[in-house]
Amino acid sequence: MSEPRLAFNRHKNTENSVYSESPENKAVTGAPLDTLAQLRKRAFSKYVTDEIIYPLIDLNSTFKGRYWDTFHCVRILEQNDEGKCTSKYCKHRWCIVCNRIRTAKLIKGYSPVIEGMAEPYMVTLTAPTVSGNNLLDEIERRQKVFRRILDLSRKQKMPIRGIRKLEITYSKGMFHPHFHIVVENKRQADYLLSEWIQRNPNAKKQAQDVSKCDKNTIHELFKYMTKMWSKEKANELLLPYPAEVMDIIFKAMYKKRTVQAFGGIKQVQEEINDEEATIYLEEARNVFWIWQKTAGTWIDFTTGEMRTESALSMVEQTEKKITYLCNNAIQQQT
Repeated sequence: MSEPRLAFNRHKNTENSVYSESPENKAVTGAPLDTLAQLRKRAFSKYVTDEIIYPLIDLNSTFKGRYWDTFHCVRILEQNDEGKCTSKYCKHRWCIVCNRIRTAKLIKGYSPVIEGMAEPYMVTLTAPTVSGNNLLDEIERRQKVFRRILDLSRKQKMPIRGIRKLEITYSKGMFHPHFHIVVENKRQADYLLSEWIQRNPNAKKQAQDVSKCDKNTIHELFKYMTKMWSKEKANELLLPYPAEVMDIIFKAMYKKRTVQAFGGIKQVQEEINDEEATIYLEEARNVFWIWQKTAGTWIDFTTGEMRTESALSMVEQTEKKITYLCNNAIQQQT
């Protein structure tokens, strides 16, 4: 699909920390972040998003307009004489740019809670896979079952406190919605598992998991609701599942919370706004930077200057890392 011509309108992450990029938060976090490095990461996310969004647009789904919103996400950066670098963001969950900003927000909001737990445990709760036609109903059923378990724990004077994440995977024509949950201790984890099995008689106990949290727990909990991209062919970034499958997942999850706090933990809002995505640069000048996919960055078309190094180099580095990890895994198995 050819890239459409853009109208040059005046529009006004990890994404390691969204909030620490603003001047008012620099004093809190210590030394300012390398915000140009943050822009390079955002350029990589934009490049990957552009690669995977085309098959979704071509579906002619009822979400086609929303997929086009993602195509236009952060296409124009406006930098002002205070170093403020703003844009318009689509805020959709299938957008890797917006998801990284959202993930940083969730990690910042929930990390102190998890770190404050004396002995946190991660619980994974599953049930048999379902067809695409039944995915939405099954998600709502499982959420209802989980709420009943929490209600019962309160009535039994054993309230559970934690954070729940909904994730969906796909295999062999079937969808697998499941929960990842962090709770305060093993007693709460075992209680959840026991009650879940009772209310899901077709669920296999060995398919569930209870394990003590480690340093990777927070990132595991707040990663994407579903895998967003993969590389299966040389120099080609792909959707992990067929576009039709991704479309079903996105429709089932539309406007649903993927992360839910419970037991008195304050809910961190998943939605992001343009201000939260703003980056502040030490360099102050008025310029519009326009995204150019073939360059892998934003360009000032009056001078030809690139705002960051090309995201293509980051894609190549990622490909090399994936190849190394795959080769290493194969060697360990032989």
